[in-house]
Amino acid sequence: MRRVALLIGCALLIAGPLHAAETWWEAYLRGVAAVRNGRYAAGAPALARAIAEMPAENAHAREHDETFAYLPHFWLGVAKLNLGDADGALRELKTSEEQGAVQGTPQFAQLRETMARAQSAQQRGAEPAAADARKATDAAISRAMLAQTDALGAGADRSEGYRAAQRKLQEALDQSKRAGSDVRALQLAADAAGQARDLFASAADDARKQKAARPPAGTKPQVAGKTPGATSTMPVTTDTSARTKASTADEPAPVESEGRVAARIALQQYRRRLVDASVSAGADGGLRAYLQTALRDAARIDSQIEGTSESAALQRISDEVVKRDHDLDVRLAAAHVPRPPATTSTQSTPVPAPATPSSNPASADEARTRLETAYRAFARGDLDSADKMLSDLIAAKPSPEAFLLRGCARYTRALMTRTPEAQLDGAKADFVKALDGNHALRLDPRVFSPKLIAFFEKLRK
Repeated sequence: MRRVALLIGCALLIAGPLHAAETWWEAYLRGVAAVRNGRYAAGAPALARAIAEMPAENAHAREHDETFAYLPHFWLGVAKLNLGDADGALRELKTSEEQGAVQGTPQFAQLRETMARAQSAQQRGAEPAAADARKATDAAISRAMLAQTDALGAGADRSEGYRAAQRKLQEALDQSKRAGSDVRALQLAADAAGQARDLFASAADDARKQKAARPPAGTKPQVAGKTPGATSTMPVTTDTSARTKASTADEPAPVESEGRVAARIALQQYRRRLVDASVSAGADGGLRAYLQTALRDAARIDSQIEGTSESAALQRISDEVVKRDHDLDVRLAAAHVPRPPATTSTQSTPVPAPATPSSNPASADEARTRLETAYRAFARGDLDSADKMLSDLIAAKPSPEAFLLRGCARYTRALMTRTPEAQLDGAKADFVKALDGNHALRLDPRVFSPKLIAFFEKLRK
């Protein structure tokens, strides 16, 4: 009995090496048989073993007086597709097609069909990643446009930094339009938009610093030697133009004409609609390009308003703004984007002052500084930072203003998602707390979008 068992064991030991040493055509035939029978996990390694020894396909291979179509790449592609590897399947199928042997066999029609299935599967697999990349890119572009709005409000649109930011934003828009579902290209567009946002923020900060450095209207410059009790370190100037400037510095500013005021208000409203439409434009590259050009033209029109005082010229500018506003209606209607409503009130402030004075002036000043820092982050489009700063401020010293601004940040961030309705509860809760603390709070239509203001006003009881 032990002798029989020993003989069986020896036979098994011999059978193993014989299977391991099978020839390429034996491995191929075994792999094809497995794939035909739906055993793809067993067939794929056998076909890969055949390819390792004999990579070239042949429609008329011959071994041991047997002729057969040797198409290992084709059959491995079929196996990989059914195993869920669409990328690997396409590589093998394309190799089979390029080698050409399959074209003279009945499997050629099946190859074309299998390639189409693999391409569809590959596209389906890429769609979630592309959708996430598209969402991130659109959010980055929206933040850049919000930063552009802030820079416009700060008066930075005549600076070189602002123009550089515009070029970078246009680059992002063009890249996003061409990207399609290419995740890498979408990432490049998002990076360009992030750079544009930083440039807009820097231009806005520079404009504010320059504005703060200017002497207030009505302040008369002091001439060295003329200030009582002061020791001059500068020689007294004798420049006539300097004396003229000094003598007129405290003269009241001229009253602006009704024509200029009307033109400026019309342009401000038109700009606001352009920015709101940019947020709603989605992935429509043509509409985004139109809106970006219109914003540049609006900056040019602004300089025209500042550069003339003639009533006829100001009227022509107002008429041009009205015409452009009508053209915007037409473009938005063609793209099925709702036209942003007009805003008329200019009485509110972006961040209202606290309703009651604090008993601790130093603490109140610190809270105000932190609130303004958070607002600047919000205006730059850095919504996550704004939310965190406001949450920290609320935890340390809650105020209606902090709740109001955090609600604005959360509302804006919700609109950048695919399901904004599901994420608006946080904004709603903040707005309710803000109104509970100060029912007189208002949002400035020059700064916040009409949709945001409408959402906030609906919560007012």
